[in-house]
Amino acid sequence: MRASTARLVEAGDAERRRLERDLHDGAQQRLLALGLAIERARASAPPAQAGALDDARERIATLRHDVRRVAHGIHSVTLAEGGLGEAVLALVEAASGRVAVESLPERRIAPASEAAIYRLVAASLRLGRTTRLAIAAGDGELRATIRVGGADESTLASALAHAGARIAALGGELAVSGGTARARVPA
Repeated sequence: MRASTARLVEAGDAERRRLERDLHDGAQQRLLALGLAIERARASAPPAQAGALDDARERIATLRHDVRRVAHGIHSVTLAEGGLGEAVLALVEAASGRVAVESLPERRIAPASEAAIYRLVAASLRLGRTTRLAIAAGDGELRATIRVGGADESTLASALAHAGARIAALGGELAVSGGTARARVPA
């Protein structure tokens, strides 16, 4: 049963990678080409049309940013290429709340394990509260402790439920007590 569930998680990850690639190679590239076409038109446009073209250029840039953010949420290229530490730092940089990082793993771990902890961190940061993160690898497992300020146990457990299911599918555990989540997943 566990092997079957792990295969489903891997299939889901493969599909996320495909979707991210399709968004990058398709929609983002078309939006880039459209933005360049607007730039060329703007260069020779009469002043009466320049404002409208500037507005269109801004909207295209915003849309490209939104598509990039969605693609990143589907599958993190930073996680795949740089590892968990780098990907968590990117999440922290984009987070709306204050985040303190106490520790991060220095070496790469199995991709499925990194993805599970990454999704756990991403879900906790979506709460937009002061958060403390400690992630470490050792003794054949990856461990994460996440303290979310002002979050009660029910709110935190609900926010982390999907990530917890992914962790369990890999043979790991997620425990939530008060505003603290503790996870471990085989490395």
